[in-house]
Amino acid sequence: MFRKWPVFFALPMMAALFGGKLGAQPLGPVPVGAAARLQFYKAPEFVLGEPIELTFVLRNGGPLPLKAQTGGDYRATGYPTRYKFEVVDDAGSKAEPTAWYDMGGIIGAPHEVAPLKEYREQLVLQNYVRIDHPGEYLVKVHHDFGWLATTERPYPVAEARIKVVLPSAEEAGRRVQALARKNEHRQSQHLGQYWNSPPFVWMIHPIYLPALEQAAAGGCLQAFEGIHRIRNTDATRALVRLLESDQPEVASAAALFVAKRLPVPNGKERPLRTFHGFITPGGEMELYAHRYWLPELDATVIKAARKMVTRSGPDEVGRAAALLGGLGDVTDAELVIQALNRVVRTSKDRTDPKGETFLAAAPGPALLSALEDIQRRGWKFDFSQDDETPEPGRLWAGLWLMASAKLPERPPVPAAGDSLFAPGLASPYAVVREAALRALPDPAPERLRDAIKAALGDADLGVRRAAIHATLGTRDARFEEPLLKLVRENPESNITRDACDAVIHLGARWQMTKVWVNALAEESRFQEALVFLMEQLAWPEGARLQQTSTIPAAEAGEIHQAWKRFLGDPATESHLRAGRRVPVSDAVMMELGGRYREWQLPDGRTWPQALSR
Repeated sequence: MFRKWPVFFALPMMAALFGGKLGAQPLGPVPVGAAARLQFYKAPEFVLGEPIELTFVLRNGGPLPLKAQTGGDYRATGYPTRYKFEVVDDAGSKAEPTAWYDMGGIIGAPHEVAPLKEYREQLVLQNYVRIDHPGEYLVKVHHDFGWLATTERPYPVAEARIKVVLPSAEEAGRRVQALARKNEHRQSQHLGQYWNSPPFVWMIHPIYLPALEQAAAGGCLQAFEGIHRIRNTDATRALVRLLESDQPEVASAAALFVAKRLPVPNGKERPLRTFHGFITPGGEMELYAHRYWLPELDATVIKAARKMVTRSGPDEVGRAAALLGGLGDVTDAELVIQALNRVVRTSKDRTDPKGETFLAAAPGPALLSALEDIQRRGWKFDFSQDDETPEPGRLWAGLWLMASAKLPERPPVPAAGDSLFAPGLASPYAVVREAALRALPDPAPERLRDAIKAALGDADLGVRRAAIHATLGTRDARFEEPLLKLVRENPESNITRDACDAVIHLGARWQMTKVWVNALAEESRFQEALVFLMEQLAWPEGARLQQTSTIPAAEAGEIHQAWKRFLGDPATESHLRAGRRVPVSDAVMMELGGRYREWQLPDGRTWPQALSR
C-alpha cells in the first residue's frame, strides 16, 4: 500500500552478521558413480492420511570422494525444498505439487561423501505433493546437489513404487480421536500459518471429515487444518457449522478458515495486506478453496461475523473483519469503525527494537482492509469534519483509505480529506500518527514539514519509519540532521537503513559516510558500519557478494584508520558530495576491509583480486 523501499543493504548486512556464503559455485558435472535410492520406514503400503516417510539415499559408487551441496534447501519451510518429486498414480495422473512459502536461506558448505559411503536425508512425501486418493504410485525423486547435469551424466534419480489404501470410516475416526486426545487444543495463534503442520494436515480425504469436525467442535483447534484441506462443499458446511459454536475459540478458528473459502473478485486471489505493503499467499492458502463456497451460507456467516466483531479478542475481531470484508454490506462499515475505536484506545507505543516494531496494533490492519473491501461495494467514507476531532478509529480509517488511494486503480480521495492531516499528526495514538504520515502526498506539503521533522524523533518506532518515508521527494535540508541523528543513534536496524537511504535522497551521502566512519570506532557497530561504508564504493558492474569472513578484532582499528585516510582524500569527498559512489583500486579496497570480502564478477573472476588472507 505504501511506497516501496529499497533494500540494497540487506544481502551485505546478512553476510556481515553471519559470516557465511551467500552464493554457491557449481560443483561441476554429476560425479561418476553417484547413485540414489529411496528407503521407506515401513513396507511400501500406507494408509491415506498418515505421513509417508522415506529416506533419500545418495551413494558414492565412484573411486573418488564427491561433494554434494544442500545448503539453502530449507528456505524457512522446515523441510528441504530442492528435492524434486514426480509422483504418478496408476491411472497416469501426476500428483499436484504442494505450494510452500519461500523465505530465502543462506548457502552452506557442501557435504563430502567418501567412496562407497552414503549421504542420507529424511523426507515426508506430502511436503512435496498432495496425496488425496488411494492407489498405487510411482515415486521419482532427485536433487541437483550443486552439480551440472548433462545428457551423458544426468542427475541420479531414486525411484520406488508405493501403495496407498483408504481407511474405513471407523478406522479414520479412531485415528483422529487418538490424535485429538494428545493434541494441544489451545494453539489458535498458530492456525493457518504456512509452517503449522499438525498431523491432521495429511487427513485430506472426505472420509476423515466427520471425525475432524467432531474433534474441532470439542476444542481440538488443530483439527481445522485437516478440514481446511478437504476439497468439497461438505467441508465448507462443516466450517460454517463450527462458526456458530458457543465456544469462542472454536468459532474464531472456524472464521479463520471460512474466510479462506470466500469467493474472490474475478476468481483471482488478492495479495495479503500488511501495514507496509503486500505479500503473496503461500502454503495451503490457494485458490482451490474458493471453488467450494456456497452462496446459501452468506447470511449465516454475516450474522456470526457481526456478533464476533464486537468482542474483545484480537484474533476473533480480526477474523470477523475478514468475513465482513468478504461478504458484508455498506451498513457493516460502522461496525468495523467502532471496532477500530476500541483497538486504537488499547494500542501502545512500539519502543522495543526487538519487538514487532512496525506492525500496527492487532487487529487494526484486518479491520482497515475490511473497510477497503466494503468500499468496493459502494460504501463511502465521510471526509467532512465538524468542529471537534473525529474519534480515533474513524480518523485512522480515513487516513488509511487516503494512503490506499495512492495505489493504482483506486478512487481518488476528496479534497476534504486533507483536513485529517493535522489532527492525525497530533493524535495521542501512534498508529494514527503513522497513518497520517503514510497518507501525505508526495512530496509532503510545506506546511506539514515541521510536524514530519518532529515525528523523526517520535517515541514510537513505527512513526519514525513512516516519517523517514515522508521526507522522500522533498529535498528539504531541515530533515538532514534528524535523519543523521537516527543513523548515529541506530535505534533499530530497519530504521537505520531507511534513514541512510533518505539521507542519500537528500544529497547528503558525504555527511552520512562520515557518521559511519566514526561508528567504526564502536566495537558493537563495527561490522554494521563496514557494510554501509562498503556500499559507498563503486563495485565493478555485475559484482555479486559471494563470501565474507569475520574480521579479527586486532585489525578493526587498522581498517578504521584506513577509512579515515580515505575520507581525507579530496577526490573521495568530491565523489560523495556529488552523490556518487567512489571508485577504488583493488589495493585500496583491500585496505578498507575488502580482504575479508569476495565478490563474484560476471566473467567468473573474483574482486578484489585474491591476496593472501
